[in-house]
Order: sequence, then structure tokens, then C-alpha cells
Amino acid sequence: MKNGKLDPDAKDPMHAAFGFGRRQVYLDLQTVKYVLTSYRICPGRFMAFSAIWITLASLIAVFDIKKEKDSDGKDIEPSHEYISSLA
Repeated sequence: MKNGKLDPDAKDPMHAAFGFGRRQVYLDLQTVKYVLTSYRICPGRFMAFSAIWITLASLIAVFDIKKEKDSDGKDIEPSHEYISSLA
């Protein structure tokens, strides 16, 4: 979003997740030559996207996701601290 409108220059997240490796030919207007890029599309992208969607929908339907309450009944804000480590 840019100024309350969709940004036409923003990349599609589906391309970032499943679009690497697609082969594409385009005409370079500066050199007037056809250029072959090596980007491949993941053949299982539709199944993977559906599996992620079903998993997230199931989690939202089954679990009550909300902030923890303290003894006074007020919401506890989670800290955004993390420790970078290798498990």
C-alpha cells in the first residue's frame, strides 16, 4: 500500500514463494536482443498454497488466539525480544 492505494511496483508474494526458476524470454529494447532468464515456476505451488491456507484456517478455527491476562484481568503485552541462536 502506498498513500492508501495498491502499489503497482510491489512484487507478488506468490512469486517470492513459488516463482523462482521460471524461464522467460523477453526483448531487451536497449540492445534489441531476446534475453532468456532462468526463472522456473514450482509445479507444486497450487498444492502448497492450498496446504498453507488449510493449515492456517484450521489453526484459527480451533485455537482461541488472544493475549494473556494478568491477575487484574488486563492484557499482557508480549515482549518483542528474541535470542538469535542455533537450535
